[in-house]
Formats: sequence, C-alpha cells, structure tokens
Amino acid sequence: METSLSIRLKTLRKSLSMSTAHVIKMLKKNNISYSEQSIYKWEQGSAVPSLETLKELSKIYDCNISYLIEGKKYKYMRITPSENYLLNTYRTDFLFRSIITQVIKKLDRSH
Repeated sequence: METSLSIRLKTLRKSLSMSTAHVIKMLKKNNISYSEQSIYKWEQGSAVPSLETLKELSKIYDCNISYLIEGKKYKYMRITPSENYLLNTYRTDFLFRSIITQVIKKLDRSH
C-alpha cells in the first residue's frame, strides 16, 4: 500500500535518475546498510525507514526531512557575507542599546 512518504521517496529517487543500488551505496558511506529489498519496501509503503535513515535520504535527495515525512517544502535563503555582517552589526547594536537602557533604568531607580 503506497503512502505519501513512499511516493515521495520513489519520485525523488527517480527524478534524480538514481538506481536503488546507488542509494544503497550512498547510505553505506554514512554507515547505514540496507538491501535493495528494503528500499523497494519503503517505496511500496510496506516498511518505513528509521529517522536516521530519513535524515540521510533527505541529504541524498537534496530535500528537507520535513518534505519526506509531511510533504512540506521549506525554502531557506542563503545570505551574502555583507548581509550577514549587517545583521550581526544590527544585533550587536541592538544588544548594546538594550544593556545601556537597563543600566540607565537601574541607575535612575537607585537615586
């Protein structure tokens, strides 16, 4: 009985033109050992891979584990080094202002 997970596993593997043997080889690189029969069972919905295996499969298929499990796609945006610098500067400035404000409030209370 096919499930949403089994359909996604099969679709992703085929869309990347990967054989089950190739998936097994990639899993073995991460010390996870399965047979082709296991992959067929996952893709038919008669068995479910472990959470650790799903994590590795998400890396192999270049998708989020959430997509494998629930079908939800999340987009993550990468930021440039200059954007990262600006964000860190803003955070530092914000934290500094926050600390100064707290110190001033404490000084006002003590007088």
